[in-house]
Amino acid sequence: MKRLKAPPKPKLTHAPWAGYTAREHKREAALACCPSPRCARLKQCVAAHEGLYCQRTHVSHAAHVRAHPPAPLPDRNDLDLRREFLIEQIELRKAALQEMQARWKAGEFDQLYGKYKSHGVLLQPPPRIYVGGR
Repeated sequence: MKRLKAPPKPKLTHAPWAGYTAREHKREAALACCPSPRCARLKQCVAAHEGLYCQRTHVSHAAHVRAHPPAPLPDRNDLDLRREFLIEQIELRKAALQEMQARWKAGEFDQLYGKYKSHGVLLQPPPRIYVGGR
């Protein structure tokens, strides 16, 4: 007997703009109707990517990676160059996070996430709403 998964729970985050998980890839514009025949047959969202992201509003992680391949790493044999590259990537990500948090503290994202709180904000899982039709 197959067990049903528990519905996803809200999570505490300090970077709500990053999405519910690292594999969330929103479409530029949501499709008019769900492309999944399984969802159309059952008239509800059952074929969501990662069990969370509706195919109508999100792209699969595999499709996103195909469309946006990662930057190539430096030569495998040059460990110092690879180390410097990875440290630079970490520093860039930290700087981007600090910039976004500073904008949040300044009140720029209050309408989206509420006032800045040092303990973070509770982020709800993305809604899975079936939209049928052809």
